[in-house]
Amino acid sequence: MTCVTSRPEEQKLKPVDNLQIQEAIRGRWAAGQSGNPRGKKSGTRNKVTILAEKLIQSDLEDILAKLVSMAKGGDIEAIKLIITRLVPPARERTVKFEAPKITSAADLTQTINNIVEALAKGQITPTEASNITSVIERLKNLRENEEFRERLDEVEGYVKEKFAK
Repeated sequence: MTCVTSRPEEQKLKPVDNLQIQEAIRGRWAAGQSGNPRGKKSGTRNKVTILAEKLIQSDLEDILAKLVSMAKGGDIEAIKLIITRLVPPARERTVKFEAPKITSAADLTQTINNIVEALAKGQITPTEASNITSVIERLKNLRENEEFRERLDEVEGYVKEKFAK
C-alpha cells in the first residue's frame, strides 16, 4: 500500500505498512503493539520504591517502636496496622482428641461421638469438627468398599466352585 502526503514537496508515494495506517487512523499504537517492544527487564524495581525502602530501613527500629507505643496508647489505626501487616494470618492448628482404633462401624460411631464431645467442650471449632468428620466419612467409605470386595470375592469363589464341575 502507498500513502500520499499533504505537502506538495512530499507528493511522492511512500510505501506504508498496515501498522502505520492503523496508527494514523487511531493516533496511537495498534492493539498488541508497543512503542517499546523490549520494555523493562523482568524484575526491574521502581526507583521510588527502592529509595523509600532505603529511607525507611535506616529508621525502621524507631518507626516500629513508635507504632507499638501508639498501639499501646489505644490508637486504633496503629493497632489495625500492626495486626494486618505485622502479625501473620492464623493457620490451621493441630487438633488433638481421643479416637479409638477404627476397625468397625461401632468404632466410627464412637469416634464421631468423641468429635461432638470435643466440639461441645470448645476444644475444637465447628470447621475443625467438620473437617475431621469428612476424613472419617472417607475412611468409612473405604471400609465399606473393602467389605464389599471381600463379599464379592466370596461369591465369585462360590460361583466358580459350583459351576466348575
